[in-house]
Amino acid sequence: MPCVRFFSQAGSFEDLDLSLARIVKSLALERNDTHGRRRDTHSKSLEKGQDMLIRSALTGVVMAGTATTVFGLGGSALAATPTPHADFAAQAKSAGLSSARADVLQTQVDGYLAKYHGTQIAANKISAKGMYITVALPDEKYARTLPAASGMQPADVWQDKCLDGSPVYSGWFCLYKGQTFQGDVLSMYTCGNHSIYGWYNNGSWVNDQSRGTVALLRSANWSYTFYTPGSYASSTSFNWTPVDVVHPC
Repeated sequence: MPCVRFFSQAGSFEDLDLSLARIVKSLALERNDTHGRRRDTHSKSLEKGQDMLIRSALTGVVMAGTATTVFGLGGSALAATPTPHADFAAQAKSAGLSSARADVLQTQVDGYLAKYHGTQIAANKISAKGMYITVALPDEKYARTLPAASGMQPADVWQDKCLDGSPVYSGWFCLYKGQTFQGDVLSMYTCGNHSIYGWYNNGSWVNDQSRGTVALLRSANWSYTFYTPGSYASSTSFNWTPVDVVHPC
């Protein structure tokens, strides 16, 4: 007769002394004794269906109990799956963010990840194709680099190349969501077409590329184009609404 095996909290497989066939048979005998008559063909069909329902229900109970034990729904011996943003949450906490503010920050980062399909490399930084994205912390005007959390790589601690005090002509073109270089930052180093998403109203930019390099900001259909002055140049107030694509060089 079949027997169920389950993973115990002690960490080993054990046999569960349970036979579904035996239980179903017992229920059938009890039903016969109660009725005290010979079942006709119709009754047999009905009771056969009942037996199948009983077997399915018992199987579901056993499987649910097994799943509870194996996957920890009721106190498992197996470790829980770690949260994907555990290291970044620790970094945010080390920067003085409360759990609520850290959650808000991660939601903002997730929004950028969904649009740019990049890789999160720090609590408020994303590496995407041809650019880095630095998200301003909740309730802060300027985007900044957070202290490195334990286990983070040095390359993940990335400064604003356009405003970090480095010499001009650093090779970077930086877009700021807010005016006077406030808010989230898109920092571009490679030439080509870089789409931007969801930036409206007035922001700002810094052209800190090699001397004389001109950037092109345009709409998707080329109905709007704007060429920046050659590097070094900047604007403290610029309307991002018509801009869909940036050509740094």
